Amino acid sequence: MTLGELMAVLGIAGSLLPSITNLALIAIPINEAKIAFNRMFEFASIQIENEGETNITNFNSLEIKNLSFRFAGRSPLLKNINLEINKGEFVAIVGESGSGKSTLGQILQKFYNFENGETTINNKLNFTNIKLEDWRNLIGVIPQEIKIFNGNVLDNILLGIEDSTENVVTFCKGLGFEKFIAEFPQGYATILGEEGINLSGG
Repeated sequence: MTLGELMAVLGIAGSLLPSITNLALIAIPINEAKIAFNRMFEFASIQIENEGETNITNFNSLEIKNLSFRFAGRSPLLKNINLEINKGEFVAIVGESGSGKSTLGQILQKFYNFENGETTINNKLNFTNIKLEDWRNLIGVIPQEIKIFNGNVLDNILLGIEDSTENVVTFCKGLGFEKFIAEFPQGYATILGEEGINLSGG
C-alpha cells in the first residue's frame, strides 16, 4: 500500500467514525422517547373520577363491610376489611409497612375504587354515590410527607385560594400556629423555599 492509499483509508475511516458514534448514541433518545410515550399513555388512560350525585353536609358515621382492593395485575392487598368509625372517636389502624394502611386512606379519599364490599356513610348513604366535592370538603388529611412549595408562608397556607391576610391570621391564631409563624424572620412573608430548604432542620 502506498503512502497516498494509506492516507486515503485513514481519511475515510476518520470521516466514518463520528457517524458510527452517532448511530450508537441514537439508542439513548429512542429509549427516552419510549419512556415518555409510556407515561403519556398511562396519563391519557386515567379514568375520570366519579363525581357522585348524593349531597352530604355532615359526617356522623362510616361503616365498611367486607372491603377488598387490589392494584391492577397484582394479588389482593386488602381483603374483607370491616371497620366502623363514629363521629368523635379516635381510631388507629396499625400494621406492617406495605400492609395497605395508606391505601385504605386513599380509598376513603375516593382516589381509588375498591373491588368488592360496601361502604356506608351516616348509616344510609352509599359511599360511591356521594358527591366528590362535598366529601373532600368534609374530611381533612395530613400526609406522611408534607409538601412545601417555593413561596412564602402565606402562599403555602392558601395554596392558590384567594383570601385576605386578616382571615389567614385569624385562622392560624385559632389553631395555635401564630406564635410559631411569628418566630420566622419575616413572619408570614418568609420565603420557605422548595421542600422548606430555607427552614432550619431543628
